[in-house]
Amino acid sequence: MTHRADIPYNGRRMVDFVVDALAASPAVDGVAVVGPLPPDGRYTVAGDRGGFVPNIYSGLEVTHTDAPFVLLATCDIPFLTAESVTDFVEAALPLDADLVWPVVTVEACYARYPGIKRTALTLHEGNYTGGNLMLLKPSFLRSNEPRISQAFAARKSPLRLGAMLGPGTLMRVLLTLALKRPFADIASLEQAVSRLIGGKARAVVSGFPELATDIDRAGDLAALQANGGV
Repeated sequence: MTHRADIPYNGRRMVDFVVDALAASPAVDGVAVVGPLPPDGRYTVAGDRGGFVPNIYSGLEVTHTDAPFVLLATCDIPFLTAESVTDFVEAALPLDADLVWPVVTVEACYARYPGIKRTALTLHEGNYTGGNLMLLKPSFLRSNEPRISQAFAARKSPLRLGAMLGPGTLMRVLLTLALKRPFADIASLEQAVSRLIGGKARAVVSGFPELATDIDRAGDLAALQANGGV
């Protein structure tokens, strides 16, 4: 099976675009890639532990241990740019949160990358989709591994998720999804994620749709080709 990082796009591996953007950003000091990839002077390779959360900790082991923050990126966002990375990090650092993630309006994503479907949540501020970067405190990650593992495992179980989020928050999210009307805002979403991970979580509204446009379906590449690529 082809690893997602190795999927070809415009003659290169998907991960190459992500690595280039991270390495070119002045906000990033060193890049580590987790997975069965060949050695490369642009990044350090960390072993694949077979799951998203275990791989976060695998990558953490080969980063600067005294860094106050680490930036997590998935390998399937080939439109990522150094400008978008720097903009997010510069907005996220002053928040001094344990976890910061970007949110982007789906309208911006569809305008820039038509045909690539996004999962969105209707909030009071607008229709948003989550980005594929996270700024995290290594100290928080190391001291909360069981909680973070539980949160990730619960993401597809409404009962388990409800127990961690609280019934009020879960009800607002479910009503929003079912009725397509906003019953929550960004602040309540931040509070919900904070309860979920057991730390301080904040969201950054970004104007860069490349942060939130990943290629995770066969139809995504077909849509790009149909629209002449990007």
